[in-house]
Amino acid sequence: MTRTNWSGNRDRPPNEVFQDRVRLLGWEVHSTWGYDAATESFVATLRRNDGDETHEVGRQGAPLRWADCVAAEILDRTGCDPVSAVRALGIARPRPALRRSGDLVETLSRWLRESLEETAGSGYQRGRIAGLAWIVAGTEVAPASGWRSGGDVPAAERVDAECVLAKGRVYVGGHQPRDFYTGVEEALEYALRS
Repeated sequence: MTRTNWSGNRDRPPNEVFQDRVRLLGWEVHSTWGYDAATESFVATLRRNDGDETHEVGRQGAPLRWADCVAAEILDRTGCDPVSAVRALGIARPRPALRRSGDLVETLSRWLRESLEETAGSGYQRGRIAGLAWIVAGTEVAPASGWRSGGDVPAAERVDAECVLAKGRVYVGGHQPRDFYTGVEEALEYALRS
C-alpha cells in the first residue's frame, strides 16, 4: 500500500516550472497542474475521467500567482470538498494542529470588542471574526469555501484547507469582498499552530 503525500508541492520555490497530476478522485486520470513560465502563472487542465468535460485554469486572464488560487478554482469547477481540493495539489500542511481553544476564544473576544469600536465594520474585520467564529462556535457555513459544516467544530485539516482557499479567494474572488478573505486567511493562519 502506498501512502499519498498531500504536502509534496507545499514548499515549492516561487516561479519554479513544474507539472504534476491533480490527485482528485474522478479527475485524476487526465488532469494536470503546475507553473508555466510563459504565462507566469499557475495553470491546470481539469478533465473528468469519464467524459470530455475540461476546464483550463490560469492560462487566460490575470495570472494565478499562488497555488492556492488553483485550489479555489478546483473547488469551484469540480464541486469537490475543500480538503480534497487542497490535497489534489499536494499543498496541505503536513501535520496541521490548532491552537488551544481558550486562546482562540480570547482572540475572538478581543476582535469582537475591536469591531464594536469601529463605526463601519470593514470586510477585513468581518473576515477575521468569521474565520475564528467558524472554528470556535462551529458556525454552519465555512467562510472561504461556503461549504456547510453541519455546525461541528472543524478538524485542523479542514481549517488548513479553508485557510488555503481563503488565500486563493483573495486573488480569484468569491462571494465576499477580497478584504473579507484576507481577514479569514489571517484568522485561520493564527488558529493553526506553526
